[in-house]
Amino acid sequence: MAALSIPVTVMRAFHRILANFFWGSSDIANKVWADLLHLLHFNNRAATSVNDGLLSFLSCQVHYSVERKLAHYTFMSAMWEIWCSRNQTRFQEEEMSGRLELNVDGVFKLANSGAGGGGILRDHEGRCVFAFAKNYQGAISALDVETRALRDGLTICCNKGILDILVEIDSLNLKRIVTGQMHRLWELTCIIQDVAIITKKVKVQIKHVPREANQVAHSLAGYGCSTKHFRCWDSGADIPHVVKGPYRLDKVGCPTLML
Repeated sequence: MAALSIPVTVMRAFHRILANFFWGSSDIANKVWADLLHLLHFNNRAATSVNDGLLSFLSCQVHYSVERKLAHYTFMSAMWEIWCSRNQTRFQEEEMSGRLELNVDGVFKLANSGAGGGGILRDHEGRCVFAFAKNYQGAISALDVETRALRDGLTICCNKGILDILVEIDSLNLKRIVTGQMHRLWELTCIIQDVAIITKKVKVQIKHVPREANQVAHSLAGYGCSTKHFRCWDSGADIPHVVKGPYRLDKVGCPTLML
């Protein structure tokens, strides 16, 4: 029987998912493995890749079979708990009444200097309130594009009288800059100041999420790279066809894999 050939893109996506078990997008994984270090003799920080992390644990010498089984069960249980914790964060329960969620993202293509941003505002049932996409010609970095998209998304909310927003972004640096945990780059000063002015008018909570939880905004940002004009849609039925797939998957609670 011939061996099944698995596409490289699928394997890469699988490795990205597994990587969250070892390092994750927050400190959850690090804390779990630190607590289990003496029991499992497994150091996730020493692993340089998914394969390295698995081999590091599986090659660990244990004297007795009972201990080996206990270590294996504990290892798999830890991975399961990390996965459940990620899902709980991603698929959180309905936010407080009236609060809407704004996801924004940016795409910066260094090869051809293409840059675009986009975002989507949804209610607690995942329905689109509005979505936008824009070409950011002249942007100098991915962080620059993401910051512009955040500013434009908040501006639209403010103009529409939406005054209580949960903002979700997948750039940890942007979250730290906006919340004052990290010094901003001088070239982003004007944009960050615009964001600060808007947040004085609107109640905003900014939250960092994994990339797979931000795929609708990412698709809109990709669309923004190819459009010449600012585009805004007031319904999920009107968004570009390339965005509808991720939008529908996200609405039913199924995140899109990063291939």
